[in-house]
Amino acid sequence: MTIKKIILFLSFFLLFFEIGFTKDLNIPLKDTIEKINFPIKLNLFVNLEDLNDVEIKNNFFNSKLRYEVGVENNFSYNVLMAVADYNEIIELVDLKFFENVTSKIGEPIQINDSINHLSYQSMYAQFDHNWNVRDYPFDNPKLKLQFTSVLDSSYVSLDPRENSYYSFNQNLENLKDGFLVSSISYKKDFITSENDPHDDVESPRNKVLERLNFYINLDRSGSWLYLKLFLGSFLAFLISWLVYFIPKSDFSSRIELSVGAIFGAVGNRAYVESIMPDVQVFTKADMINNIIIMLIIFNIIIIMIQRNKLIQLDFFESNWNSAIYTAFIFIILNGAILLW
Repeated sequence: MTIKKIILFLSFFLLFFEIGFTKDLNIPLKDTIEKINFPIKLNLFVNLEDLNDVEIKNNFFNSKLRYEVGVENNFSYNVLMAVADYNEIIELVDLKFFENVTSKIGEPIQINDSINHLSYQSMYAQFDHNWNVRDYPFDNPKLKLQFTSVLDSSYVSLDPRENSYYSFNQNLENLKDGFLVSSISYKKDFITSENDPHDDVESPRNKVLERLNFYINLDRSGSWLYLKLFLGSFLAFLISWLVYFIPKSDFSSRIELSVGAIFGAVGNRAYVESIMPDVQVFTKADMINNIIIMLIIFNIIIIMIQRNKLIQLDFFESNWNSAIYTAFIFIILNGAILLW
């Protein structure tokens, strides 16, 4: 027998007893039947207590948190819990996490009264995370907590708790310096459970589960990280730029400085790549390093043009013009990347 048929059977069974009481109170049967109203609305709340292992090379993070699931105590909820054979409301929601040797998963606690039912669970567990490094180091990472209903969306709906659906500790002890939790946002979507048909024989389809994602929004101290990552490249460009203050006659000194600048820029690029995960996308960090390397090569081309008497470019024959031009291009391109 399907869940839908069992619900209908149990509903009319319970209504049979309610009718006996409603007769004396002159309450219409229609009002009693209308009490069955699906989906029931589950309200979720997240309290973030700590974050650990938030590092760009990790594809996971660990978090200490408590989440709460609440629902209004009504006839529909009681019918659903009886039919689906669940004891606690928190069993209707699945939080995606992974256990390891450091994990501590507390037992769910249920609080019931005449108005609401509330379940909450505390844990320290590991969660998946996929870094979006396209804008690194100017990105604002989002750590995801994924809640999914265990029953079809026709029975259960997930929503953030009204008025206040999150809180977090202002002093997250294990969150690395340079990160700061600014807020927690949410987004709802649906997933289809393949090869798991819904129990409605009148309208055959796969189960559709509702998913509520909470996003822990992090602010990164991007300006300091920017200097830390690219100071070596900037100094390499500065060295190549200083060749314009060396007399044209001292060509060997100019070339030696320029070649040293190239090695410095390439070495700094290798350093940046060593602290980032292996990705197949072009990031802002790649763009900055590549632009600086190209500008250093451009400086080398200019001093070679100045050396070659067969090539006459009057503007670049002047060291002053060349220095101003390359410095201007360096500032404009880096500024455009920062604002992009």
